[in-house]
Order: sequence, then structure tokens, then C-alpha cells
Amino acid sequence: MGDYIDIPDGEGYDDAYFPLLNPEIGGFTVSGSSSLDMVSMNFPPSDRAALLAADGTTASFPAVANSSGGNGYNLSIPTNFVSADASTVTFNLSITNNWPVDLNNVVVNIVSAGNTLAGFTFPTVASGGTGFGTFTVPSSMDNSFEVDIVSLSTPGASFVPIDLSDELDWSLEVEDLFVFQRMGDVIQQTLLDSTAEVDFQFANGEEILILELFDGDLEYNLTSTMERPTEIVVQFLGSFDVNGDPLEAVIPIAVNQPNTGSIDLSGAELRMDQDPSQPHNRLSLGFQFRGAASDGSVVNIDTSQTVEGTLLFNNMEFEYIEGYFGAIEEDLSGTNVELNIDFLDQFTGDFQINDPIVKLITTNGVGAPIRTNFDMVGISASGNSVPLNMPPSDIVYPTLGQAGQNIEGEIVIDKNNSNVVDFLSNIPESIEIDGTVDINPDGNTGNNFIFRESLLKVGLEVDIGLNISANNLVVEDTINATFSIDEDSGLNPETVTLYINVDNGIGLDAVVSLIMEDENGVAIDSVQTQLLEAAQVDGDGYVIANTFRENIVELDEAQTDAFFSSERILVRTSLSTPQNGNQNYVMRTTDNMAIYLAIESKVKILINEN
Repeated sequence: MGDYIDIPDGEGYDDAYFPLLNPEIGGFTVSGSSSLDMVSMNFPPSDRAALLAADGTTASFPAVANSSGGNGYNLSIPTNFVSADASTVTFNLSITNNWPVDLNNVVVNIVSAGNTLAGFTFPTVASGGTGFGTFTVPSSMDNSFEVDIVSLSTPGASFVPIDLSDELDWSLEVEDLFVFQRMGDVIQQTLLDSTAEVDFQFANGEEILILELFDGDLEYNLTSTMERPTEIVVQFLGSFDVNGDPLEAVIPIAVNQPNTGSIDLSGAELRMDQDPSQPHNRLSLGFQFRGAASDGSVVNIDTSQTVEGTLLFNNMEFEYIEGYFGAIEEDLSGTNVELNIDFLDQFTGDFQINDPIVKLITTNGVGAPIRTNFDMVGISASGNSVPLNMPPSDIVYPTLGQAGQNIEGEIVIDKNNSNVVDFLSNIPESIEIDGTVDINPDGNTGNNFIFRESLLKVGLEVDIGLNISANNLVVEDTINATFSIDEDSGLNPETVTLYINVDNGIGLDAVVSLIMEDENGVAIDSVQTQLLEAAQVDGDGYVIANTFRENIVELDEAQTDAFFSSERILVRTSLSTPQNGNQNYVMRTTDNMAIYLAIESKVKILINEN
């Protein structure tokens, strides 16, 4: 039965596409400082002169209002970064004030490659204290960073140590750096997290909910243009592996080369009912495109870098399927079945079985409605054809609660719903089948199911009963035996007489012919007698009285010679029900017959050949 459901190969993605997009690269921290000597060069001349005069002494620090602090205070060079065009980046800047005075309204810019990346304002930074600022923006930068002090103020102070080597310390932390091109250290991350569907196209309108695999592969052929190893994690939403765990497949992708292989899905249970918009035939998948763990190296980054190729399901064989299998008609027309009904093959003549029954014996493990929508035509040895005219019938099948069981059933075909009387009376030697077996003949009436080893067996049983009508019903059998007498024995049978008395309680007449044949099957001689006279039967065919008959069978000398010289004897019995076959006979277990046999033979004995 599993042949009727074909899981198509090649479903999946012929154009699987996983772009790099804007990966996150490793963050870094750079630092630098600005000395009082360098910054004060940008103060008003009188303030600068006062500081120069007081350097190395304890003196008053002049008040400064909104003075520039100078540009180009270089920060250190990061080791794992070269350049980036970033869709977003976060700059965390801290300033530590080592001057002997508080600072107010410190405004600075972070500059790289001539581009101002971010601006910060620190309202107050106490002497010996640290101020913090954060700014997130798109940026284009290289690995050289500098601090430009746009302006600062100080209220000044009396009697403080003046040292022009005192510094403002800068620390710039760059993080959340998502880059769409240039060069950097691409860290381990999920580059893409998405869902997609695979629709399976079945041939007969099937609507499959559960597909448990006996065998199957997810085959991949993917080429990477990236410079860092990646992996693709395929998550089968709602599905389970052979151990009952959520099913997922991990595909490793090496850099700058084709990657081919397959994922073994044997034993997996695939759910095809997870999408409410189409709860059948659709495999819902989740894809995670991941970057591998970083080795700290810097690689080229470009949005044109991808992993591309095919992801296809192949070699799919099911262990179990549940869903609607579609309306399937299996055409049986032209199917010929040879019968081997030995006891009927022996009959010739006018013969009718009055109340026969033909049974289709079914063994069914397929959980789906199945209907016989065919007829059987019986063909006799002479070529005569008689249709059975059997009605369409439903084969019993297991429910979901009986999944895995084979359900036994039978379809009864009798004289009330078919032409079975004439069909069997034709004594068919073979049967031709014309029509179909229909699966889900009434459409989608509920979920079907089938296992890989599920079977549907149909056997034929013929019950002729014991209610028959017959006239000159002939039964033939051959006795392959030699009755010759050794010529040296001195015995010479001349005649044989058989005395056969029958007390008959069976409703059958019987005339027996013994035909003696030579080695070529040519009749030499024969003898005939009416062995049985039918018992009396009532109008319903039941025996009401026995009959007694004396039978004397005499073989004359010629018949006796033929009897003892024949190679075989054909026994031909002609049977008839009462009134020359015009009345039926119903046999009961109480019907009986007694036969009394005596033999008389005249034998000539030769003594000294006289």
C-alpha cells in the first residue's frame, strides 16, 4: 500500500542564499592623554603666561571661560581593527581629570580619518574625578583616533600645585560595531535568524500532517565567499529526531570553497502542520546563519559576501504517514486470477448451487476508507463468461487508536446481492477483474495513516453450502491400476457379479459407469448401474424418508476380460437431485447412507493346461 504515496524528491531550495549583511566585529579600547602644557597653549595669552610662570610652584590657577583646548590628541592603535563602514557603532568615552582644578562644560569630538565620529559634553569633571559619555551613530572610520577639545572652562583655584605635565586621560571604548564593509575581526555571532517553508507537492491531492521517516537526507551544496568559517543551523519547527528531541541539522561551511554533503534524517518525525495558514504539506523551518568563533584575525568584510547553493530533501522513505491521502482509484481491470477449485473441476453437466456464498476475506493495516468498486467475471473451461455482479463494499480498517494493528474483516457476496448462483454454476476456472479499488471514495472524511509495513490482503473464500440442484451432474475420476492376472497362475476369471444394496438417506440419485481403457485411453468395454436412488425430500429439500435399492452388477466374460486387461478404469458418476434435478436437496449432518456389498466370481482353473 505504501506505493500509493510517493514522497517527491528534490523539494527544498534550489537557490538558498545567506548574505553576510552587516556582521558585528570585535570591539576595542584605545586611550591617550592631553597635558596641561599642550592644552593651555590654546588658552588666552594671559592665562597661558600665568601658568608658565607658576609651573612647579604652588600658586593660583587662573579661571578660564570656554577656551579651546586644541586638536589632534592621538589615541592608541587597536590591534584587531583596520577600518569600517559601520551601520551602527557605540562610542563610550571617559575623561579622567588629573589637573588641580575642576573642569566645566568640556566639549570634545572623536575624529578618525578626518571624520568627526561623535561629540561629547561633560558638564563637570572634578579634579581627580572621571566623567563618562556614550554616543551611538553610523560611522566610517579607520584605526586612527584622536580627541579634539572644542572648549572647556575652569573656575580656577588659589594656592594649588601647578605642574604643566598634569594630564587629562582619555579612554575610548568602541563596541556594538556592525559593519557592512572594510576590515575587522568578525566575532562569533548569529548573522541571520529567519524562518521559511518547504511545500511538498504530492501527486494525488494528499494533505500530510505527520511524516515519520524510515530514510531520508537533507542534501546541501553550498559555496562560501566569506573569509571566516560559518555554519547554517536548520531547525525543523515542531519536529523531532529519532531520540524524541527537537530536530535540527548543523551544516559547517568552510571559507571560500564549495561545501557538499548530507544530513541523515532517518527516524525523524517531520511535522507538516505547523503553519496555521496551510496546516498540511508544509515543513516550517528556522534558519540560523552563524559566524564561527573568532581567532582574532582581521578579515575583509563586504555585503556581497554570501553562502549560496542548494538545500534539497532526497531519498525520502516513510516509516509512518498521517493525514489525508487523497482520492485514489487503483484500476484493476485486466487482472486475471486462476482458480483452483478442485472439487468443482471434476463436475460436468447441468449443475446449480442454490445458496452459495463468496467471501472476500480482508486483512488491513491501512487506516483509510477503502472501497471495492470492481466486478469479477468467471470464465469456465469452455470459455463461457458469467459476471458476479458484486456490489461495491467497504473494507474495514483500523482507527487511529488501533494504529499498528491489522484488522480482519469479510465482505459477503450471496444470492441476495449478486449473481453468485450463476457465477459458480458456470464452474469458473479463472476470474477476470474489471473496475477499481478506491481509497477515500467519499473524499476527506478524516485523517488517514499508514506504516511502511502496513498491508492490505484480500483472500477469496467460496462456501457452496449443501443446497444444490443437479441433473446429470457428472463426476469423473480415473483409477490408474492394472488388474491383470499372471498367466502362470492357472486362474482364468470368466465372470464377476457385484451385489450392492444401498439404504440411502441422502437426496441424490447416482448412476455409475465403469469404463475400461487401454494404455492409449481407448475404451475397451464398460458397465453401468444406478447405484443410488435419492431419498425422499420435502418441499424445502430436506430428507423425510430413506430409499432402499438392490444393485446387481454382472460383468460377462468379455467385460471380465476387459476389466482384467485394462490399463486404467474411468469411473464416471452421474448425480441428480430428486425429480431429475427439478427439486433441490439440503444436506444435514443427520443424513446417512448404508452400503452392503457382496462379490461373486466364476473362475476357471487350468490344471495341467486342461
